[in-house]
Amino acid sequence: DKVTVNSLSMVAEDFKGHARSARLLYASIRDLLLSASVSPDRKLPLVYVVDSILKNVRGEYCSLVERDGADWMKRAHDDLGDEGRKKLRRVWNTWREFGVFGEVVWRKIGRCFAEADERAARERKMAEETAKKIGIERAPDGSLKLRPDLRNQMQILLDEAQSTGVDELEKVSLERLAEIDPNLLGEIKKAAEDMLRTSGGGGGGG
Repeated sequence: DKVTVNSLSMVAEDFKGHARSARLLYASIRDLLLSASVSPDRKLPLVYVVDSILKNVRGEYCSLVERDGADWMKRAHDDLGDEGRKKLRRVWNTWREFGVFGEVVWRKIGRCFAEADERAARERKMAEETAKKIGIERAPDGSLKLRPDLRNQMQILLDEAQSTGVDELEKVSLERLAEIDPNLLGEIKKAAEDMLRTSGGGGGGG
C-alpha cells in the first residue's frame, strides 16, 4: 500500500549517498520483479516502489534502472494481465512526463510496450483481413457495418455465449470480437442470418 511504498522510499533516501547499499536495495527489488516464483499480483506494487524511488530520491537509482530496467519491465509486462499492463504503462509514461529519464533511455526501458503495440497492430490487420473475407467491414467510426436487425440478433447470440463462465468485466463487444476472433464472429453472423431468415426477418448481407 501507499504507506509501505513511502516507507521503502525513505529507506532508499537513507541509502542515497551510499552507492553499494543503494545497489543492494535496488537489486533486491529487481530480482523479485524478474523472479518466476513471485506472483504477478506482487509485481505491480514492486514497480510502484521503484517509481516512488525514481521520482522522490533519483540519484544513483536512475542510473541503476537505466542499466537493466528494460529487463524487469518486460518481465512484469509479460506476467501481468491486461489491466495490470495498462497501469504499468501509465507508470512508465510518467517517467517521461516527470523527466526522470531522457527520451532515448525512456524508450529503451519501455521497449516492451512498443513491441506489444506493433504486435497488436499486426493482429488487428490480420483480423480485419479475415473479417473482410467473411463479409464484415468497419465503418469510419470503427463500428461494424451491420444492419440493425442483424446486429441485434448477433448481440443476443454473443450475450448468450458469454452468459456463463465469463466475468462481467471480461465480456467483449462485437467490435472487440472482430479483433480477437473474427472467425467466431463470422459463425455468429451466419447463425444470426439463419435465424432472421427462419423468422422472416430478412436476408443476409451486412
